[in-house]
Amino acid sequence: MKHITKLGLLIILTLSLAGCKAIENLPLLTKDTNAKAETEGGEEIEYSLEQVVLSKGYQTIEPNVEIVKKKNKIKLLASLGLLESSGAQIDKIVRKGNIVNIHVINETDEKSTQLAVPQIVIDINQKLKDIDDIKFNIINENYKPLSIKLGLNDVINKINSEFKVSANTAPVINLLNIDDSIIWDITYNSIFDRNNPETPLVNLSVEIDANSGNILKSTKSFISSIVDEGHVLDYIDDKYILYRKKENDIAKNIDTESLWIYDIENNERGLLFKSNQKIQSAIFSPDLKSISLVENNDNKRELYIIPIDAAKAYKVIFNDPINPLSVNWKDNNNLYIIDHNESSSIYTYNLRNNETNLVNTYDLNIIGIKNIKSNAIITALEENKLNKKIIFTNNWQDLKFVDYGFNVKFIDENRICYLKNTEKEDKNALYIYDLDTNKKMDVIDLNLSNYSIITENKLLLIEKNQSNNDYTVHGYDLGDEVLTTISNINSDNVYYNIEKNLIYVNLTIPFENEKHELIYAVDLKKLSATP
Repeated sequence: MKHITKLGLLIILTLSLAGCKAIENLPLLTKDTNAKAETEGGEEIEYSLEQVVLSKGYQTIEPNVEIVKKKNKIKLLASLGLLESSGAQIDKIVRKGNIVNIHVINETDEKSTQLAVPQIVIDINQKLKDIDDIKFNIINENYKPLSIKLGLNDVINKINSEFKVSANTAPVINLLNIDDSIIWDITYNSIFDRNNPETPLVNLSVEIDANSGNILKSTKSFISSIVDEGHVLDYIDDKYILYRKKENDIAKNIDTESLWIYDIENNERGLLFKSNQKIQSAIFSPDLKSISLVENNDNKRELYIIPIDAAKAYKVIFNDPINPLSVNWKDNNNLYIIDHNESSSIYTYNLRNNETNLVNTYDLNIIGIKNIKSNAIITALEENKLNKKIIFTNNWQDLKFVDYGFNVKFIDENRICYLKNTEKEDKNALYIYDLDTNKKMDVIDLNLSNYSIITENKLLLIEKNQSNNDYTVHGYDLGDEVLTTISNINSDNVYYNIEKNLIYVNLTIPFENEKHELIYAVDLKKLSATP
């Protein structure tokens, strides 16, 4: 796929060695020196300086040396502590008995000096006896590490306490040296404000003195508004959100579930259905005039149809014993129904004449159907596998295997897309498949958690970030094959409103509250803006 840049293996190794979770703009200085000589009071160790990284992770700011053993080779990772630095060099490494002293020279080029934790990766080019008994020291030849009283964890805890916020993502972190004062500069995007349940998501920027702990400056901006509590079941762009709410009837001591509709244009909510059982699914018909709802009571399921104008549900009574596992709209007046016992049977149900007809029975464990006109995709479970069988048919007699994957959707009548998990990498790539040519058209090689179809030429992709507990929202143009990053967000259950340039986010809040799962509207202009 075009326009997607991959990180180099060398950088990944460097960051993993450094152990930093939030590193930005790391100058990489590579040198190659060798030395070995007998000196008074000790033996110089032969080494190669592999690289120097000016780390801004700040997880550990105390000087230390870590040993990395790989087969018969030894690497040292020397963290020099907090310094004003543009790089570093090794003067020499000397061993005397079980003490190894690493003599370090700090570099301070005026144009590139910054407050950082220099980390040096050193290859030891000779065998070291009794390596487990050796004590490593860093000898500062021309500098003294800066000391601060408040570490990163102290600052994070102080911000959470003082500002009553809760975050499930890492902040952007920086340390500043202003007039000989060391200042923590912490910026959060899209975190929870505990004191504002109606506008819970905020961006927050705070500056704290790293020694006194005084808060010098803070800026908070509100980026969201609440739609309601609940779980989104279906979304129609710029029109409706269909969602399920769970409630407890204290008087009757029973749990109930209800189906609600949110009118995006009018900003109005309405109750459609209430039950003492679980609402398994609810889907709009293509013309948006009806809703199919499956109610589940210990795997005994019932199908209801809700005309939106009437807002009154009626239960579908089947002539044959059908237990609807899943339903999907065939067209405005007909539903596909899946029933599974030892095999899977597919039925059609007509809303106008209340008739149910058997389409076919298959020796498969079918769990879902997607269709456009006569073209249909069925997905069938494979035992103990995340990927399902993806099968195409246009007559319900001839079945054609497409691939293994999950979360299949039609882009148009002849193109589908789906996620496919690679077990070795634990990664979900997105595949575009042409049903006419029976060929894969494109592969979007990202670790995707979810996606949605905006138009026939544009997709919304939700990428899981491995180094952080959040997600990146991308737009993808199918024609130009161009990936455009929109923003980061703390949920993968995201719905895009093109007209209003906002996203609806469905997530569970990470702190105790009566409203467990909430739906928010988030302004994209404010989401990534600096507080």
